[in-house]
Amino acid sequence: MPDKIIEASWNPAQSLLNIRLAGIITNSDLEHWQRVIERAIDNITENTHFKLLLDERGYQFENIDVHKKKREIIPLFTYHYGHILNVLSDDDVEILTAITTSNPKKLHCNAVCMVHHDEVKMTELNKHFGSAKELYTHDFEYAQQWLNKLPGDG
Repeated sequence: MPDKIIEASWNPAQSLLNIRLAGIITNSDLEHWQRVIERAIDNITENTHFKLLLDERGYQFENIDVHKKKREIIPLFTYHYGHILNVLSDDDVEILTAITTSNPKKLHCNAVCMVHHDEVKMTELNKHFGSAKELYTHDFEYAQQWLNKLPGDG
């Protein structure tokens, strides 16, 4: 198990928001993670279209409640910036779209790539939910290549 990693950074040259979560994560870690993501978002210029790389290699949760909370964070985050994840059920999308959000910087998430250490899980997710704007993979290098092929800010 890797050490705990809770990071988020903005790469303006690639219009890429990198988010990393690894180790055994607790509820307080998730709260910290959300603040770290918010600080990274603060570095993005208004009206920017960006790509999201969510790297969860080595992520484990302290308990099922932490896992459930974590699974709510990213769909809400991407929705807030204009991207509804394909992996969500129709019921989840209905609940999500009923939520009023504010996006004063007018940022837009063009694409999402999720990397996780479970190859079987990611292969299945990508088979059923992958698209031109959404990738699920276990291969970090492939994820970077896929994102680099997508247009930057646009």
